[in-house]
Amino acid sequence: MATNRIKEHGRKLSLTVTHPTSPSSGDPTRTINLIGVALTDERTDGTTSVDIGPAVYDLSVKGEDDDGNSTVAIGEKLYYVDADVDDGTGFLNKKVTGRFAGIALEAVTSGSTTTINVLVGSSIGLGDSSLPRVSVTSQSVAFGDFTDNANATGYIDLTTALPAGAIPLATKFVVATGFTGDTTAIVQAGIAGTLDMFTEQTDQSVLAAATVGSTPTPDVADGMNAAKTIRVTVTGASDFTDITAGIMVVYVYYLATV
Repeated sequence: MATNRIKEHGRKLSLTVTHPTSPSSGDPTRTINLIGVALTDERTDGTTSVDIGPAVYDLSVKGEDDDGNSTVAIGEKLYYVDADVDDGTGFLNKKVTGRFAGIALEAVTSGSTTTINVLVGSSIGLGDSSLPRVSVTSQSVAFGDFTDNANATGYIDLTTALPAGAIPLATKFVVATGFTGDTTAIVQAGIAGTLDMFTEQTDQSVLAAATVGSTPTPDVADGMNAAKTIRVTVTGASDFTDITAGIMVVYVYYLATV
């Protein structure tokens, strides 16, 4: 039998916790990349007894991911983000830019913060932040939301920007109500000054209900070190005010690299 084994079961360890700065019993904790739950308050010597699992704890979880509010389903991965845990008073969530913390054993509605059972894993909490992943930003827009350029075009800037480091992959327009009242209505997506950055195909019609889309232009990744406000432009035949209706959902798919 090996004589150098320190503990038969290595779940419960005395650690100098990295975050939160002063853990209390019951708090999720991070020690570099090791995620666990504090079993004691931090002691005067700076150490805390931590359970690194596997074990089930009641922990605060918010229904959100890196793209915004999102339902948490039973069995989904949860992550530890320092700014969200906020020195022990915050929550875990589905932000893969954090460090893997465990598995949700109960559901959380989108945008809500709820205490649920979480299977805290003994895996090193490396997270998925180093792996590029496909994400999407979407928004429903209506004709009345557009700003008239006093020519054939009107535009709207979407609320959620494309994040820094994003590499656009494709844009999709799902038209529920056609942008009718004129003889033509062509849609483009880009940014102010480069209206077709995300739509290389410049003949996609939203005059009638349909689903249309486009790949981005070849130079789309230029300057993507900064967040980009997405501008959607609809061009009519002669005057944008000839268009009288229209509702669509705009989806911009991208590769998140940071």
